[in-house]
Amino acid sequence: MVDQIVVERPLADGPQPVLLPRADWSGDSAALPLVDAVGRIGRLLGRLKSDFTARHPRLPAEYGALSLLTSLVDTGPMRAGALADAVLMDPSQVSRRVAELVRAGLVERRADSGDGRAIVLVATPEGRALCASLRSERAVYFRGIVEDWPASEIDAFVGYLERFAISLERTVQPPRSGSAGTAGPGWDPQPVDR
Repeated sequence: MVDQIVVERPLADGPQPVLLPRADWSGDSAALPLVDAVGRIGRLLGRLKSDFTARHPRLPAEYGALSLLTSLVDTGPMRAGALADAVLMDPSQVSRRVAELVRAGLVERRADSGDGRAIVLVATPEGRALCASLRSERAVYFRGIVEDWPASEIDAFVGYLERFAISLERTVQPPRSGSAGTAGPGWDPQPVDR
């Protein structure tokens, strides 16, 4: 008998249980269910990002600008190059998106106190307030998704998801100016030391 797991897939007429074989992780093909699940989550998150941006006219049109603002709120003022590295984004993209955030009054450019010739980016009070509001809205949304899960499963899921994110971060290299960057296994098998 093959060991199986049951998952529910949402279909038009409601969730339907689906039996999946438990993966034998000894071969490359065993990762295909993981590839499919991550791809599905990526597509769903892409849709959520589009809907989220459309509902918030204060946000620049590019959802990626929100990751820049969030990084500045979480870590404090930094130079554009450091911000590009922090969010794994091409410096030219950061420059364009920062300009949008500045125009929206969410970020400002200031002289670096350590080197008056350099510029640091700083989240404005409006930027910090918007970021807090959006984070709160997302918390309510995601809490609704898992509201029928036992707390122990939510804790386990968050732990596994965080572990997966950490492992993924070790394999993703920041893009160099003009490039799309590279990702780990299957693309660039060497983990990146940060």
